[in-house]
Amino acid sequence: MLNKNLLKSKMALKGVLVKELAKKIGMNYNNFSAKFCGKTEFRPSEINAIKNVLALTDSEVVEIFVNN
Repeated sequence: MLNKNLLKSKMALKGVLVKELAKKIGMNYNNFSAKFCGKTEFRPSEINAIKNVLALTDSEVVEIFVNN
């Protein structure tokens, strides 16, 4: 399950808005929004793309997408 608050804080630190992140990972905003709101889950490839865009560490990825 997604730790939305932690993801939002990492996005804020990088100055990236939800729409921008969706575009940068090549995802339709509506699909991204559904995943961001917890209606569906991010796929591993999408998580990896987010990791790259936000320059997240492996530990941060686990905190955001796994351990919550």
